[in-house]
Amino acid sequence: MTIQEAAQLALNVQNACNLCGVAQTFAEVMKVILRETGSTEKANKHPVAVMFASKISSLSNADTAFITAYGECERLAGS
Repeated sequence: MTIQEAAQLALNVQNACNLCGVAQTFAEVMKVILRETGSTEKANKHPVAVMFASKISSLSNADTAFITAYGECERLAGS
């Protein structure tokens, strides 16, 4: 996959509704971005990564559900 293809996927994924599919594609795209940037810090802030992360956040309602989810994960983990 090229960085151009990764950028097109970032645009296409904005209409997605399957969190699992988005996450799996994101993992593959991140490999391309990391190869392109040569740096984890740069890869994390790359526009393609931001687009995918935003979609994952949107699909999981992460912005408003984080605190509740954190507490529930602590409970599940036995912390």
